[in-house]
Amino acid sequence: MMRRGSVGKNEGRIISSWFDTAAREIDIPDLMKFSNYSFRVLAFNKEGDGPLGAPHFCMTAEDVPDAPEGIKALQISPKTVLVSWKPPLRPNGVVERYDLEIKEHSANAFPSLSSASDTLASAFPLSRGRTETKKVKTLPGRKTVSTFQDAVPGWVYEFSVSASTSAGQGQQTAPFILTLEQNVPARIASWGTNLETTVGSSLLLECLRFGLPNPNLTWGDEYNTLINFNDRVVAKDDGSLVISDVTRGDSGKYTCNVANSHGNDAITYSITVRSSPKPPKLQATKASTSNISLQFVVMDDGGSPVRGFLLRLHRVRGNVNDVAIPSDQDVAAQSAVIGGDFDNEIMPTNSFDELIVDGFPKHRPESHIIEVSREINSYTVEGLACGSSYSVAISAWNSAGHGKYSEQIIVRTEGTKPQVPDSRTVLDVNSTYAIFHVDRWTGASCPVLYFVAKYKEEAWKTWAPISRAGKDVRSPIILDDLRPATAYELSIRAVSEAGETVFQHRFFTLNILGVAVAGEASVKGDSDGPSFSDVRIMTPTILSIVAVAVTVASVYVFLRRRRIPEERVEMAQMKGNTYQEYMLKYYTLLGKQAAERASVADDKSE
Repeated sequence: MMRRGSVGKNEGRIISSWFDTAAREIDIPDLMKFSNYSFRVLAFNKEGDGPLGAPHFCMTAEDVPDAPEGIKALQISPKTVLVSWKPPLRPNGVVERYDLEIKEHSANAFPSLSSASDTLASAFPLSRGRTETKKVKTLPGRKTVSTFQDAVPGWVYEFSVSASTSAGQGQQTAPFILTLEQNVPARIASWGTNLETTVGSSLLLECLRFGLPNPNLTWGDEYNTLINFNDRVVAKDDGSLVISDVTRGDSGKYTCNVANSHGNDAITYSITVRSSPKPPKLQATKASTSNISLQFVVMDDGGSPVRGFLLRLHRVRGNVNDVAIPSDQDVAAQSAVIGGDFDNEIMPTNSFDELIVDGFPKHRPESHIIEVSREINSYTVEGLACGSSYSVAISAWNSAGHGKYSEQIIVRTEGTKPQVPDSRTVLDVNSTYAIFHVDRWTGASCPVLYFVAKYKEEAWKTWAPISRAGKDVRSPIILDDLRPATAYELSIRAVSEAGETVFQHRFFTLNILGVAVAGEASVKGDSDGPSFSDVRIMTPTILSIVAVAVTVASVYVFLRRRRIPEERVEMAQMKGNTYQEYMLKYYTLLGKQAAERASVADDKSE
């Protein structure tokens, strides 16, 4: 069963196609003889097609060749004949030899044939004359010309040729009949043909002439206007025409004319000059946070059908006016892989989604080169960086090669980098802890990939990093073992594909009573309850715990005769303290202050 999609054929033979089958094997008919095919297999189900397997290459077998495309014989002297033929159009293998068959007929074999006529034997059946001799001359497969000497003027000669491959001998050409004359008319041994070439190449148009006297030779165009010779278009002594550094304007017909007093002859070359396609016209039609949609139009295919496109994207960082993208010379090597296997730089898909590993993004390529089918004129590139600019250009390629890239356009995906948050929203502080809530950092349409955090006491000269290893990117950043009533500086860098933003903030931890340091800005913790600085609330609280506080204070005074050092301890020393030690200090100080205030209250009452 033929599957969806077009079937490419050449004179009934399959060039490209695809088939559906439920079996594990399939017979494919109508392939071209002695041709290389690649086969790829994919599995599919109701959900769709799976990936294509690696290509497998094989060649169909040789067969007998078709007959040579043409044959002609021309008299080059009174007793010498030159026979020339064209190779088979479909050799169906490697031509190993040619068999040239020569038949001689006496002068009366074709009584109605004039002495100056060349014609095909089909017009003059052999039964009308007596065949005198028959010869077969075997020639190597690389030769397409042979001479026959000691011919008899006035006799009729019949020439035909066949080709052979390893599979056997093919059919003969139709016979070519020549009557030898005393005079030798102007004739051309070369063959006119259709030629295709590319811009910048060179052409050699042969015109091998014979005749007595030596024929005059001229070259003309399709309008019979003589060719103007110059440094680029030169006629050689043997009659050949050489065209160097071919341009598209050299396309057309070129005719070689020869003539002498006994006859004339002409051959015509039809030249098609192809170039690589001109740069397509490219425009962006739509952009999202990760996709860019593009449209493109081929302005000039160079005279040969476009076989595909190469789409090039390069991520722009910094000033878009300073963008430097690879030149056409830098990508010349890319044309070498067209139609073959692409190297790792060329992406077979339009998606560039990345993985997040341990909270950090895998490296996303800065440049992409994508092969695009010739059958479409729009394309969407997916999985690009959010809020990022890309320079985009496209080129087309055909049988003549890889064309130049279009002028670059700058396209930006949607999205913005993170905004600096309000510290009151994202930061909670108490006496020994500070918590930064990264999930409250909002306002960015491009997701934050990761955070880099560091902090230090205001008096420190160096910053201490905050480890985020193994933690989710949205988990809070916790600073523990802080010193009460101490100034700190916090720096958090939020990184997204659109850019990065740095949050920097100076804050004070609360004192050991949970009270903000007087005269200093601080961020309050989660509790919004009444402050201990309110005497109306503090006094009943103190009286309720005075007994316990006095006892703790006594123990504290006994054990701690020396005052607590006023110098700040480095962070490494602070990490040895525990939360219980701070609580002990907290309640000890509460008890001491309660005892002092109780004593003052007694004095006032007296």
